[in-house]
Amino acid sequence: MRVGARARKTALLRRIRRRKAPSAAARAAEAHAARVHADLADELPDGHLDDLGEDQDLGDFLDGHTPPAGPGADPEAHEELLEQVREARHRIARGY
Repeated sequence: MRVGARARKTALLRRIRRRKAPSAAARAAEAHAARVHADLADELPDGHLDDLGEDQDLGDFLDGHTPPAGPGADPEAHEELLEQVREARHRIARGY
């Protein structure tokens, strides 16, 4: 292997290693998001926990969630659910 090729390969491997290891701030942000997600799951009624999903982005949930329809549908409970999800999303964005 030529010297120039070896240097490029070494530089490439260093960049890959740096990408694999997230920074401490990124790990802390992921841990915070996981805690907020777990808190939200604890607060939600059982039926809505399945709707939310374990790894689903809260913004995607808000965009794709439709209010329940038909007999027994409770619009106030649905709005409360959306408000809980919005607050959790804001907590994640704020970082505390």
